[in-house]
Amino acid sequence: MGFRIVIRAVAVLSLALFISACMKEKPKQTVTFPVSAKVAKGLATALEQSAETGKPNTQYNLGKLYWNGILVPKNRERAAMWIERAAEQGHSRAQAETGMMYLEGAGVERSDETGIRWLRKAVEQEEAVGQFGLGNAYLKGQGVPQDFEQAAEYFELAARQGLPVAQFNLGLMHQKGQGVSRNQIKAAEWIRKAAEKGLAKAVTNLGIRYTKGDGVALDYRKAHKWLKLAESKGHAEGIFHLGRLYWEGKGVPIDRQQGFRLFERVAETGLPAAQYLVGAIYMVGEHGIESDPDKAALYLTRSADQGYAKAQLSLGLTALKNASSANDLIASYMWFSTALANGNDDAVEPIAALAPLIDEDSRTRGRALAERCEQQAFRNCSGLLPAPGS
Repeated sequence: MGFRIVIRAVAVLSLALFISACMKEKPKQTVTFPVSAKVAKGLATALEQSAETGKPNTQYNLGKLYWNGILVPKNRERAAMWIERAAEQGHSRAQAETGMMYLEGAGVERSDETGIRWLRKAVEQEEAVGQFGLGNAYLKGQGVPQDFEQAAEYFELAARQGLPVAQFNLGLMHQKGQGVSRNQIKAAEWIRKAAEKGLAKAVTNLGIRYTKGDGVALDYRKAHKWLKLAESKGHAEGIFHLGRLYWEGKGVPIDRQQGFRLFERVAETGLPAAQYLVGAIYMVGEHGIESDPDKAALYLTRSADQGYAKAQLSLGLTALKNASSANDLIASYMWFSTALANGNDDAVEPIAALAPLIDEDSRTRGRALAERCEQQAFRNCSGLLPAPGS
């Protein structure tokens, strides 16, 4: 082998290992390199040539490049092909990821049987990602019978190896009492481990726990610290709860304007709880925020159409308050009935109060609309309503 070929092979392998390390440590970040398109193409070609020699590490790394679109155009099918070739040679991480690709139908034709087979091969090598993937399969009942105890066992194996997402999932199992005893202290301990490694949903969960004293001592200042970190990670639920701290003045000086800005920010991302709260604030108009019925209706409808029962109840109250026709009363009855069926018991009294005010035909139509809404999993129900004011 010539000297230049040796140097190129070493460079390619070093680059592959560097990229692999970057993607393992920061999987959601895009790795960029200050190289020209010509150089990037040359590096990609060299990697392809090296992968063709049958080296599993290079095959796996090349697959990850195609998966993320680094140095080469993003191509999930080609990525899956290279990752599976590495898996066939015993690369444990490749086996785990191949298993999950088959379960998800990502880059390959979905096959639960094939996915489980690859995950089990990875688990045989004590691969944490494989343990997590198999645990998730048991949690969902995908490719295997649903078994919460088995799910918890595999999550714990991966969690003890330090995999943040497995630590978080194990914490949720303790939080809900699925497959393990319900224990908020243990839940908080595992979720903290994941949060300390920067997993955004774990950071948010831990912050919320400090606002309630769930498995940890009630501490609004610590809640603010963790939820502020969640904000820096762009986690919508964390930003929403951070807004509540400012709105209520818990752990920080009360600042309704800042709280509302945070609510509105995440409402625009589609978080139904935030959409409901922004709509309710616009409806009332308070603390320096001007009342705007049109914006209120917009946000409440967006929230209700995502199945948020509080917003559905609010739309019923709004329709009743502004009623000018039989159709408005039918809409109100429909929203009240929908909210009740969706688990909001606060709708009982409004339904009882409205029922004597409308005739049997209108009640029947309202109930029928609510039943159709329930058939749609309580989603996108605003489109079922009769034209207002007619």
